[in-house]
Amino acid sequence: MSPRLIVDNTRPPQQHIRPTDCFVDDDGRPIAGTPPPEPCPFCGSGSGSLTVVHYDDGPCPYYAVDCTRCGCEGPGCDSAVEAAQGWNRRAEGLRS
Repeated sequence: MSPRLIVDNTRPPQQHIRPTDCFVDDDGRPIAGTPPPEPCPFCGSGSGSLTVVHYDDGPCPYYAVDCTRCGCEGPGCDSAVEAAQGWNRRAEGLRS
């Protein structure tokens, strides 16, 4: 006799909530040691659209913050924390 699979449809599915007080990686995990994200200096979107991505497909791997709403990319850095800090400095420089 094969085992029966019991599915509980009475419980709502768990939702992944992105933190707003730090940057997240491309899997949605918070990155420790990062400052609170500043909004995108081009489209104004907040932390829900900002992701630190590790680009390792070229000869010089780097980390950068990407805005998933407008597609802009922050400065390339050696670590995720440096990329987050660079993003915030970049956003400060473009404010009016």
